[in-house]
Amino acid sequence: MTFTGNLFIKSLPSSYTSASLSTLFSPYGSIVSALVVKDPQTQRSKEFGFVSFRTPEEARSALEGIDGRVIDGRKVTVRLHEPKRVREGRLSGGSASASGKDGMDVNVIEKGVRELQVRIFVFL
Repeated sequence: MTFTGNLFIKSLPSSYTSASLSTLFSPYGSIVSALVVKDPQTQRSKEFGFVSFRTPEEARSALEGIDGRVIDGRKVTVRLHEPKRVREGRLSGGSASASGKDGMDVNVIEKGVRELQVRIFVFL
């Protein structure tokens, strides 16, 4: 699997905002975007979010540095963000496509990244 600069973070403290998520991850590199997902009706944190780094190396460093860390009494999990279609293809035992070197369609991945960036822009 190709490692991108996009991370999924779960089990965040409910008090965390996109700004505090960015602050937490900023020591690991240049952040392109950071988003804590909120319930659209209540505006309360859903206790997960996404961070996008400029390079895959920075994201890997952040993943290794923060995954499993206890923050405000909660053990935070950090994983590589995979677009839903790619994740579903992998979980079903199939491949999202055979056009990439590792069996993954680069266009699917790029579309997922663009969708994430649009969602982040809308929330900010």
